[in-house]
Amino acid sequence: MTIFHAILNFITYICGHETKSILIHIIYTATWHRTWQRFGTEHPSTEHPSAEGRSEAGTKPQAGTNSQAGTQPQADADSIRISLLTCSAGEEIYSLFGHTAIRYENLTRGIDAVFNYGVFDFGAPNFILRFALGETDYQLGVESYKRFEASYRYIGRDVWQQTLNLRQDEKERLVALLEENYKPENRVYRYNFFYDNCATRPRDLIEKAISGTLLYADDMQATDSLLTTFRHVLHHYSRGHAWSRFGMDLCMGSKADKPITRRTLMFVPFYVQEYFGRATVADPATGQQRPLVLSEEKIIDTARPDAQSGEGFTPLAASLLLMMAVVAATIVGVRRGKS
Repeated sequence: MTIFHAILNFITYICGHETKSILIHIIYTATWHRTWQRFGTEHPSTEHPSAEGRSEAGTKPQAGTNSQAGTQPQADADSIRISLLTCSAGEEIYSLFGHTAIRYENLTRGIDAVFNYGVFDFGAPNFILRFALGETDYQLGVESYKRFEASYRYIGRDVWQQTLNLRQDEKERLVALLEENYKPENRVYRYNFFYDNCATRPRDLIEKAISGTLLYADDMQATDSLLTTFRHVLHHYSRGHAWSRFGMDLCMGSKADKPITRRTLMFVPFYVQEYFGRATVADPATGQQRPLVLSEEKIIDTARPDAQSGEGFTPLAASLLLMMAVVAATIVGVRRGKS
């Protein structure tokens, strides 16, 4: 255990988990602030060296397991099914905005695997320092669907599955891209909360695998409204987490209040789910369109209410308490000066 972990555990014991979350979130949002300053509004590079990690749900990736990762797609069209998985929000700061993964099923070969771009190693050397400097590396991990399902049922998070309406060549191309990404020299990438994360990576890979023209129902380069900004979106998904919201506001500058496009909104998994659900694919030869999503269903239903933490001791309450303390100290000082 590092000194930093010991300090966090001590803070948790004395002040509770919410205070611990404040510190973690300040570091988390500081990461985005650093990378945003570095890249501006451009999409950062996605080619990075390899490393080891753990999954968002706290499970080790099944690296090097041929039955899961070594797919070599040669089966007929009906035996392969590829789906986009969207996971509901959790209570931890890194899970407030949900999660996205790709499920690959090969019925002929008995493969049912989940490809997850949200893998990281909190115990890696200098992790906290690299996190604060905006140099955090995430990686692509693979695990069996059975293990994935057990993890999300255990932590009480629902999962929706959108079965993609892909042709055989598109399925094979997508699986080949996933396999290429999973190679040790390719699986690690430099994480960026807004531009390169667990939601944007699956989106980009699926778009790349499609041989036709992907048509979204909306103009993705336009904005829903002038009120649709990074700050607005982050505030929406951090409802009930006052200190997390405070940490984000503390680190975000004026750029966070500029309108963002619908495509940029897809850094949030739920927007990927929404826009994919209404998208179509146009055949390059005939122009005939087919829906991108063949079917959608909730495959993990924990029957738990949406994750909403109580406000508790909020930043506003803390500032009022501090102001009262300052006023009281001032009054006492003035009285002592008169006497």
